[in-house]
Amino acid sequence: MPWRDEAIGTFYRIAHDLVGEFTKATVLPSTPIPANFSTYPRQMLREASRLFAPLGNDFVFGANEVAMRLEEYFEAVQAYNNDPRGRDGADRLLSVQHFREHVGLNLDRVSRLLSDDLRWKYADGKEYNFQELSSPPPGLLIDARRHKLKR
Repeated sequence: MPWRDEAIGTFYRIAHDLVGEFTKATVLPSTPIPANFSTYPRQMLREASRLFAPLGNDFVFGANEVAMRLEEYFEAVQAYNNDPRGRDGADRLLSVQHFREHVGLNLDRVSRLLSDDLRWKYADGKEYNFQELSSPPPGLLIDARRHKLKR
C-alpha cells in the first residue's frame, strides 16, 4: 500500500509540475520559450517503469507514453527556440502548443487507469482535466495563426 500511494503521489506531482512548465510556452510568435529542459517531471518520467511499477502494467505503459510525448514536446520547443522567426517559426510554435495539449491528454488517460477511489480530485470532487490545464489559453493559437498569415 505505501509504495502504491507514493507512486500515485509522484504521478500527480509530475502532472501538476508539467502544467506549470507548459505555461512557459504561452508566448506570442517570435518569442523564445524559457523552457527548463532538465525539469523534474522529465527526469522522473525517464524512470517511469520503476516509479510506477506498483500501479500495474497498464499504468506503466501509459506513463511511458507520457514520457515519449513529453520528449516530443521538448524537441518541438528546441526546434522553435532555434529559429522562432517568420512563418516557419509560427508553424513550429503551433507544434509546441499541439504537443503540450497532447501530453495533457495522455496524463488524463493515465489518471483514468486508477480506480475512482485512488484518483486525486479537487475539493469539490471534480476530476483534474490535464488536457485543459496543459492547453494554451483560448485565443493564443488563433493569434499565432494570424501572425503566420500576416507575414
